[in-house]
Amino acid sequence: MNKLLIILFTISLALTSCSSDDNTNTPTRTRGKLVIETTSLTTYVNKPVYLTIKDERGEVLTDRSKIININNSEEVTSYGRFKPTHIGQYQLIAKATINGFAYKDSDPIFIKVLEPTEKVFRIDGKYYPVSKATLSIKRVKVKDNNGNEITRDKIIVLGQDYNCNEYVLDIAGGTPYLSSVTITFLVYNESVKATNGQITDYGKRALPNNVEATILKQLIIKPAGGTTTIQEVISSPTRELQFYSLTAPKEGLENQVLSKSYFGLETKSASIDYIGDLTFSEIIEK
Repeated sequence: MNKLLIILFTISLALTSCSSDDNTNTPTRTRGKLVIETTSLTTYVNKPVYLTIKDERGEVLTDRSKIININNSEEVTSYGRFKPTHIGQYQLIAKATINGFAYKDSDPIFIKVLEPTEKVFRIDGKYYPVSKATLSIKRVKVKDNNGNEITRDKIIVLGQDYNCNEYVLDIAGGTPYLSSVTITFLVYNESVKATNGQITDYGKRALPNNVEATILKQLIIKPAGGTTTIQEVISSPTRELQFYSLTAPKEGLENQVLSKSYFGLETKSASIDYIGDLTFSEIIEK
């Protein structure tokens, strides 16, 4: 009897050891459920919305997650930025596998995408129709190495390896309102190269629709019948002014009309929502 008990006990230990080894070799590699947060559930064609992915504890996992369009199983975002190109309703879910651990898919969210139609701007709570929109790039006349006068885009240096093109956006209201908003802003240009603070390569022009954020420099706000205010800003890169769609203008050609341009501004004192013709021009500084 004692021998039988010893044999059974030995077998039990062996089975326990095998079971333990199996758990060690194939551990449970799943985590909790993902959660999607969004800045808006409604947007317009070419106007991005921004999604944040978190785990159930609130840790942000956006840069390590994938956001998938359920309708076609395609990944639709870059670091949480979803820029739709067609109208419709998009059903999105988040997926993530991090360090070998798979998270449970998030619940789906539904993003409604409409065709933009607005041509309005707001000053201190009052809305005005836009009669004309003009975007200008600042350029300068300089001497090249041979002493010849040339014209090139003005470059604003904000810091080491942070060089920008400078633009002015003018929004004018029609009669009888005679209101306007003028915005001077900077666009980071990664193609410009400098050594010891001196520009060695002016690179290619950076257009505002090719960056996710612009740098506001000055706002001049003129409400109808009110007092003009000038706000010196020099902000850090911000999404307050964004160009969602813009046809590339030809260099050196004055007063080009860029059709179906789409941009928006959102500040406390003024906002713009505009799609339509945009006149592109150049401001030559000496």
